[in-house]
Amino acid sequence: MKKAQGPAAQIAARRQAEVQDGLRHAHGLSCHLRVGGALPRAQSGMLLDYTEIEHTRLWANVHGYYGLDNVQYQRSFFAAGGIAGLIAGAAASAVINDRRKSQAFAHAAPQWRPHGQSPIVVTSQRLLMSESGQWLSLWYGAMRHMSPDLASLSLHIQFEGSPPLRLTGPSVPYLSVVVVYIVKREVLTVPAHLIPGVLPPPPPPPRPEQRGERPEHIRDSGQHPTSDAFGDASDDRPPPWEE
Repeated sequence: MKKAQGPAAQIAARRQAEVQDGLRHAHGLSCHLRVGGALPRAQSGMLLDYTEIEHTRLWANVHGYYGLDNVQYQRSFFAAGGIAGLIAGAAASAVINDRRKSQAFAHAAPQWRPHGQSPIVVTSQRLLMSESGQWLSLWYGAMRHMSPDLASLSLHIQFEGSPPLRLTGPSVPYLSVVVVYIVKREVLTVPAHLIPGVLPPPPPPPRPEQRGERPEHIRDSGQHPTSDAFGDASDDRPPPWEE
């Protein structure tokens, strides 16, 4: 007879299943794009630009990497009476105040700070994230760094004028495949070893140049393609491009 799982084991099994489902969906999209497929389109209920397309919406845990200014700490003073007590109290107070000051400075230092879970809408032009009931637009044109890490279910990104962000969760590998394809026009490979029972992705089809042809967008417009260089919720390391 199979022993029933306890609540903790059930939660762990459910979380593992969510992770595997997220990786499978990301792997399926990666294979689809690799053989020439298109990104999915979703019916959007949001007010978008007339040329803007919603591709998907999902949830992710959001962390920001930044320091704090004007951090204060509460000073303490203990006195036990008499000169000896006053000296002993001052010494004890100095130790406590130094400890609190060190803790305050450590808390103010740049580090990953949680901002909770947020719904994210992925469009052809931006990421839309909800914060305190307001939708924030993160435009791809202002993106300065992007570094996906599928093994840790995380995506590090930074936009002009804002601190680095780290998105984590079972849906983030799928999000990474979509955003990398939109921004860099590259297919992000999801390592097959991360997903039990999944075969490696098929090789990409030959490029027009390899068939002796000029790419369609070069033949039509005369423009040459450009490539933009773009640089775990559990570790405290800075963003990859700052290490």
